[in-house]
Amino acid sequence: MTSNSMKIIVLAHSFPAVSETFILNQVVDFVRRGFDVRVIALLKPSRKAIHNDWYDYELKKKTLYVARSNGRMQRLVEFSTSIARDPIPLFSRVMLKVISRLF
Repeated sequence: MTSNSMKIIVLAHSFPAVSETFILNQVVDFVRRGFDVRVIALLKPSRKAIHNDWYDYELKKKTLYVARSNGRMQRLVEFSTSIARDPIPLFSRVMLKVISRLF
């Protein structure tokens, strides 16, 4: 990995969740391509079964769990994931504020 490689942050509710292997596969693919990847997850997975790639690519070192971290980071992650899931409500509220200031 070079010092000018792309840096990628992946936001997840739980990581590595067995039910969401797509996210794990994406992270592994980014690591294989030489990207500097970090995962920010709200929660550790509740199940004990973890895919071998978790160990093979030492993803524990690249993962930050914020559920027990300071409240600001947790709120930021929750806010970001809610925007990613459904950006329309936020966009609507922002547009209403902008429009109300115009009139």
